[in-house]
Amino acid sequence: MTSTSWVEVVPSAEATAGSNPDLQNAAPRSVGSVLAAVVGMVFGGFILL
Repeated sequence: MTSTSWVEVVPSAEATAGSNPDLQNAAPRSVGSVLAAVVGMVFGGFILL
């Protein structure tokens, strides 16, 4: 059973500068957490076998 939730994205009134390190590091952290979740699911699948 899966569920999908939608989140509305409201843009800010003023543009932000592209030198924000938090924005630059957001993607690698996200990829790392997704990779960890996938590895955990594969490991859980082996346990179920």
